[in-house]
Amino acid sequence: MQAHNNADLRTDIEVGGQYVEHGSQIDDHMATMMAKRGVALVPTVAVVHALLTDPADVGLSAHMGGRIGKALEGMIDVIRVARAAVVLVGSSSDYVGPNKAHRGRELVLRSDVESPVQALLSATRDNARVLRMENQIGTIGPGNCPISRSSAPVRPSSTTPARSKRWSSAAGS
Repeated sequence: MQAHNNADLRTDIEVGGQYVEHGSQIDDHMATMMAKRGVALVPTVAVVHALLTDPADVGLSAHMGGRIGKALEGMIDVIRVARAAVVLVGSSSDYVGPNKAHRGRELVLRSDVESPVQALLSATRDNARVLRMENQIGTIGPGNCPISRSSAPVRPSSTTPARSKRWSSAAGS
């Protein structure tokens, strides 16, 4: 289910939602409720970043970028709040269609919030857990495919942001 604020998220949880995409306004209380009910968070940092930096890149008019406000900072804070409450945190760029080549931005941006290893684990192992498919995808093991069989590999593009200092030093470059 998709929700940014706690009121919508509470409704999603009450109707049996197992995960929430976005969640940019989750507070400590809501994160605790999510953890108790086993509701996962799937933040979408890349698309929020694109909305703030270039709304046209995701097919919106320029005035829409201003309406996003502090969503990116909220998304970053929510990742930390969810981790502190021991909420399962997956990963999604929310890019579809012709812009899906930008999906790799999610890993780069998430690596600025948490470690590159944690960002990668969120995109693989933890996404499999969010989908309740951890025995089939997300990790390497007997009978497992490390990524979804329907996923195409993400290739770097000229529009992928440069690596952050944190990513570069962690990768040894």
